[in-house]
Amino acid sequence: MGQISNEDIKKIFEEIGESDETLRELEKKLDNENLAALVRRKFFEKRLGISLSATGSSILDFVDTEGSISYRPIGAIQVPVTIIGPIDIEGEIVHGPKYIPLSSIYPALMETMDLGVSISHNTKIVVKTEKCWIRLFNICRQEKCSQIESVIRAKNKKLHILCYGRESGGLVETILIGEAAPCQIIKSMITNGEIGELVKMIGPTKIPILAPYITLDYKLSIFIPRLTLSSAGIGQSEIVKTYNALENMKGIDNSIIPITLGVLTSFYLSIGIKPEYALRSEIRKYYLISGFRGLRLGLDIRIALPYAVSKSEQTIINRELYSIIDGGRINPLIVGELASSLALISYIGELAMIARGAP
Repeated sequence: MGQISNEDIKKIFEEIGESDETLRELEKKLDNENLAALVRRKFFEKRLGISLSATGSSILDFVDTEGSISYRPIGAIQVPVTIIGPIDIEGEIVHGPKYIPLSSIYPALMETMDLGVSISHNTKIVVKTEKCWIRLFNICRQEKCSQIESVIRAKNKKLHILCYGRESGGLVETILIGEAAPCQIIKSMITNGEIGELVKMIGPTKIPILAPYITLDYKLSIFIPRLTLSSAGIGQSEIVKTYNALENMKGIDNSIIPITLGVLTSFYLSIGIKPEYALRSEIRKYYLISGFRGLRLGLDIRIALPYAVSKSEQTIINRELYSIIDGGRINPLIVGELASSLALISYIGELAMIARGAP
């Protein structure tokens, strides 16, 4: 379709009617997604008798985002961004203090994170990889799993491969490619883009639950000196009591887990990773060991992430915020160690907040 004139645009606005069918017909006349977003917004303003002017105040270019991070948009919302840190991390990829952006509408949670950072000041979070998995899905009736098995086995006989779905007609096959710590082969496949080649063998999908992804199992620990807790006005014995109380509550209400996953969602949202990956993550275990000199806290967690994120899947804001922690494109291996560290910090913050008797 050619360039739309001002007269054409005026006519389109005059034609805004009272049904979704009318809106769909109007959209077909437009070849610019920013203009289409405006038409949709005006349509709903007229139909619902409301103003959506704030929703329309956005710096996003919907021509660039359509199909990558947006679908028939009417505008965008703004979410406050907090930067927490520095968090000192001793990982396999990440080394040293890091500031991390979180997009959140939950100020109490951000305050809790800030307290967790404050208490963990001057001590390192040690992050170790326990296991890695590549998860691929196929919804055609061809034996892709065997094909991928042969490719993997030819190069890397040490990888563990599991295939599900063969006995159910092959309509949906789940292909799991796993490796125990330190996951050097799979990490190399992520870095070198080899997973993308396996995905091409299967073919693309727009079905969210069948999107390929990776999982990284981490074990984290941190030692917090007794004096550090005292300086924050928190008794070590109170932290232990809080830990025991939360453990006793698990059978009734394990609320600490959704709170922690909420932190991951805030992190992913800020840098342009779909929140579904936070919900696919899994907290396996929390632990606390009390000693004379202080506390050792730990966490076993499975972090789910896309195997790759292209710049087209990020807004200019996402890219700007990711530059706080790293330059260039998103590196899932860096994000995994940061995300797992955030999970531990949130747990420390929750324990401390309850222990000091905050209302």
